[in-house]
Amino acid sequence: MPFSDTEKESTDTTRRVMALTSDVRSATIDVVKAAQRSLSIFSHQLDPAVYDRIEFLDAVKHLILTHKFTRVRILLKSPVKEVKHGHRLVEMACRFRTFFEIRQLSDEFSHHQDAFLIADETGVVYQINADRWEGIADSNAPRIAKKYLDLFELAWAKSHPEPEFSGIYV
Repeated sequence: MPFSDTEKESTDTTRRVMALTSDVRSATIDVVKAAQRSLSIFSHQLDPAVYDRIEFLDAVKHLILTHKFTRVRILLKSPVKEVKHGHRLVEMACRFRTFFEIRQLSDEFSHHQDAFLIADETGVVYQINADRWEGIADSNAPRIAKKYLDLFELAWAKSHPEPEFSGIYV
């Protein structure tokens, strides 16, 4: 399991176990609402049950409109599907281009089955397998967030902008 009991973050934990779609949805919204600077999303296809819902989109919109230097980076395994099917987060990225960057995951990292969202350098929503809802979320887990943010940064550096999203990059 990615979160071990020996990795205690603080006495003020907000950690929770996720098993259902609704768990992932509410945890993701809570973590986004706690963010003030950045979101880093590592996803296979921006699951619409989480990322194409009005509650999530409102939380992201609030973040970028209240914090002018916010950065939202999205790393996708298969991004073309999102553009062709009118995903609302992608539409938001087109409207607010200065805040968003979207890249296609390098083949070097395509073996990763997990999915995660990192808010700032403290919040994390982690799914063990992107095709399932099981995972852990915590809005106050800087060591764990750093671990996945480091993976995200490495994958981001080796990935490339997706031509379907031209104009969405800063």
